[in-house]
Amino acid sequence: DKSSLDFRLYNSLFGNYTVMPVATREDVIRCVKAYNTLPNLHFNAIGIVDKDNYHDAASLQSIGVFVLPTNEVENVLCDQDVLTTAIETFYSKTTVEKFKAAFFKEFRKNINRLSAEYVTDYINELFHNSFIEERKDLTGIITEFTAFCGLDVQKIFDEHIAFLTSLCDERDYDKALSNCNLKKALTKGLANRIIVDNYEDRCLELINKNKELQRILISKYFSHIPV
Repeated sequence: DKSSLDFRLYNSLFGNYTVMPVATREDVIRCVKAYNTLPNLHFNAIGIVDKDNYHDAASLQSIGVFVLPTNEVENVLCDQDVLTTAIETFYSKTTVEKFKAAFFKEFRKNINRLSAEYVTDYINELFHNSFIEERKDLTGIITEFTAFCGLDVQKIFDEHIAFLTSLCDERDYDKALSNCNLKKALTKGLANRIIVDNYEDRCLELINKNKELQRILISKYFSHIPV
């Protein structure tokens, strides 16, 4: 709804658009498709969805739906440029490095859960995009279905565990941030404790007033969207 983080952030960044919040990723896709098939329109609709561990950015962009290059919109508020500006603006006694250290501690603690969510999203995407092509021969149908169901779920899980662990070990903050699903644990938990109370709302107000920060965020996260 219009109180959501997504709506408030996108209203700040895209003042020349009318921002309409909808419920889910699939709803965004349906709405954009439906609107853009209407005749005699002077404008096209575009959509923005979180990455959410999916790998369909190119196919969605072809229909006017743009994928945020981070799993959750909350992560944008923890971008290093946003953190730096917030710490300076709110006269916080912490530093970006202290926040990052706390972030990696939280991230490492949740690696198993994050990997389980990745496997779930991976399988759901695979189901959504896969179809049995054989129609006339039962043996062929069984072979095709068996091959599909032979997915090595444990291997996918273990590989993602290794990937996330490597991001922690290498202290790759930007990549770790783009691949985590910690939601309010960052903007209403960690940032509240370390930077300033009511971080999410105050940060959104900061972005709304700071044209340079808006320019930075559009360049980093939304450069593929016509402004």
